[in-house]
Amino acid sequence: MSNGKTTDVEANAGLEQLRNILLREERTALQKLQHTIDDRNLLAGYVNPIIEDHIAFLKEHFPLEYAQVVNTMIEQKIKSSKQEIIDTISPMLGKKIQKYISYQFQI
Repeated sequence: MSNGKTTDVEANAGLEQLRNILLREERTALQKLQHTIDDRNLLAGYVNPIIEDHIAFLKEHFPLEYAQVVNTMIEQKIKSSKQEIIDTISPMLGKKIQKYISYQFQI
């Protein structure tokens, strides 16, 4: 019976050795990736060019891609706040009209 246990132990050791051989490259790559993630400067070296490319793309294509969306949002906001706009503009327009009328009477 102990012979069977020894065989199990030897088989497990053999499987573990085989697993280590097969996964050696993956473990090394994983350690390198973890190091890159942990080192902010190293990670920035990989991420910053991607972000800069995307920002450049947005600067170039934003008006084309999102102009209609922005215009629609602005139209909706103006429609939903008409009274607020009138309340804001009315006092200024009233003063301008009073000044204009006063000026016209002075001429």
